[in-house]
Amino acid sequence: ALFQSSTMRPWDIYHKGKLVVGGESMPFVKYLQPILGDWALELGGTSGTLGTSSERTVFMDTVLGLKLAPIICWENEFSGYATEYSRAGANLLAVITNDGWWGDTDGHLQHMRFSGLRAIEQRKYVVRSANTGISTILDTKGRPLDRLNWEEEGVILSQVPLMDGQTLYVKTGNWLGPLMSILFGCTFLIVLISRFFRIKP
Repeated sequence: ALFQSSTMRPWDIYHKGKLVVGGESMPFVKYLQPILGDWALELGGTSGTLGTSSERTVFMDTVLGLKLAPIICWENEFSGYATEYSRAGANLLAVITNDGWWGDTDGHLQHMRFSGLRAIEQRKYVVRSANTGISTILDTKGRPLDRLNWEEEGVILSQVPLMDGQTLYVKTGNWLGPLMSILFGCTFLIVLISRFFRIKP
């Protein structure tokens, strides 16, 4: 992602941090490359197992008061990854994605709805640009305000509020899912042990 601020200072650059396994990165490439050759690196795209950004980069425009989170494609799926932008001070989320490979299926709709979840979790507006659609602006409740549908050409012009601050979810992290998994595992073990020893739970 490239960003040019209104002050015309040098471009800011962010490299995608989460690569799609198989499409953009190859697991165990150290072991597979001697067998598969360059195919192990280039499987599925042009960025296969190449450099990524290890930290969340927030694009700044001091004149506009803009602190923009550049979320690229697949990164939109990971709530823990995306919330790091808010912790770094972002006040607007921007999702850029190529959804063309989904075709006109429910896949690109689901991908867009993940952007709505990120808006709700962080209470920030999301501007989303997809080369084949859906491009949209989502409010802090994940509702689309303006929208260009699948393969619809056009431009969205809108004023978007910049939302500072952090939600409880951003501050505490995604602990509910792991906690429920632990509780389920404990319950399963209790039931299993009680059945094995024929003890009523």
